[in-house]
Amino acid sequence: MKKLSWINILALLIPFICLTAAVLLVMVQVRRINDLKTQRMQLERNIALVENRLSQMSAAPPPSRIATVEMSVTEQLDFLNTLRAYADATKVRLVRWSAAPPIVPASAGQPEPGRRTLPPGVTPIASTVEVTGEYRNLREFLYSLMRSPRLYSMNDIRWVRGDRWPATSVTFILTRYVAAPASGAGAPSGTTPGTGGVSPYMPDGRRPVAPSEGPLRSGPQEKTPRSL
Repeated sequence: MKKLSWINILALLIPFICLTAAVLLVMVQVRRINDLKTQRMQLERNIALVENRLSQMSAAPPPSRIATVEMSVTEQLDFLNTLRAYADATKVRLVRWSAAPPIVPASAGQPEPGRRTLPPGVTPIASTVEVTGEYRNLREFLYSLMRSPRLYSMNDIRWVRGDRWPATSVTFILTRYVAAPASGAGAPSGTTPGTGGVSPYMPDGRRPVAPSEGPLRSGPQEKTPRSL
C-alpha cells in the first residue's frame, strides 16, 4: 500500500513539475525576445543617428586646409607660437624642439618608385617636438595639431609614462610645408595668398601671439615647473 501511495504522489507531482519547468522556460524565452527587441530598437536608432551625421557631413562644405605657407623670416616664429598657443590651451608643457634643415624634395624628373612627390616649389621642414602633461591633455594637444587649419604631418610618435604619474611624455616628428615667396604682395598678414584670407595658424582665424615667456629656442629647454 505504501508503495502504491508513493506512485500516486509521483504521478501527481511529475505533471506539476513539468508544467512549472515549461512555464519557466517560456518566461525565459519571452524575456530574451523582449531584450532582443530592445537591442534592435537601440541599434536602429544608432544607425539612424549615424546616417544623419553622414548626411550632414556630406552636405557641409569641405574644411579649408592650408597645405603650404610662404617661406619668410617670421614663418618659424609663427609656427613656434602656434605650438605654444595649442600647448597653453590644452595645459601641456613644451619641453624641447629641434629644427631639422629643410628636406630637399626628390627631383621631379626622377621620382622614387612608389613614393609621391611634392609639387614644385614646396619644401617640407621637419621638427622633433617633446611635450609633457597628462594623457588626456596630450591627446587633445595632438588632436589640435591635426585639426589645425595649416596642414601638418606627424610620424614617429613615442609616448612614455613619466616618473610622476599621471604625467606622461610624448615625442614626435612634426613636418610642415613651406613654399617659395610669391612675386606679388598684398595678402593679409598671417595668411597665404590664394587661401581666401584664412589664417593658417589658429582655427578661429587669429594669428598666434607668444606668451610672456618669449619664443621657444632650438635645443633643450629648462624644465622649470609650470602650473597646469
